[in-house]
Amino acid sequence: MTKTKFCRYCGNEVSSAAKKCKFCGGNLYPRPEDHEGEDFHCTNCQTPVYEDDNYCPNCGMKFTSVEGGFKFGIHSVIPAISIILGIAGFAFGIYCQSILLAIALGLAFAGAFYLYFFPTQMAIESNNPNTFFIFLINLFLGETIIGWLVALGMALYFRYTPKE
Repeated sequence: MTKTKFCRYCGNEVSSAAKKCKFCGGNLYPRPEDHEGEDFHCTNCQTPVYEDDNYCPNCGMKFTSVEGGFKFGIHSVIPAISIILGIAGFAFGIYCQSILLAIALGLAFAGAFYLYFFPTQMAIESNNPNTFFIFLINLFLGETIIGWLVALGMALYFRYTPKE
């Protein structure tokens, strides 16, 4: 049975002898041991990790926060815009003096935006090298079901297809 480790960039399981991740192409060389000033540890297995690691190389746990604060990055953009649109829809409903309309518009605006850009969000989270093109297809052709499905297919294809 071969020993395995986890890619610190995409979280997929790879051979412990691998030098590059076959899924995302990330460099798997060990980092220098002296990493002064970086005192981060995996909350699951206590393995020392770096602040920019997305996954623990030892246990594969995905990091959503680091010690000292929330890790806000490109992964948070689409959900953040969805929340802002939800608040705008809620405010418009309040302006129309109807709390039910406010709640419905808030949920509809936030949900519609997030669903529309779901393929882009998946591409961002899987570090897909075609994220920009998926975003463009999603933005300009996403209103057609075929365009949205093409963008979703491109995002899923990279996520589940190993790279040689």
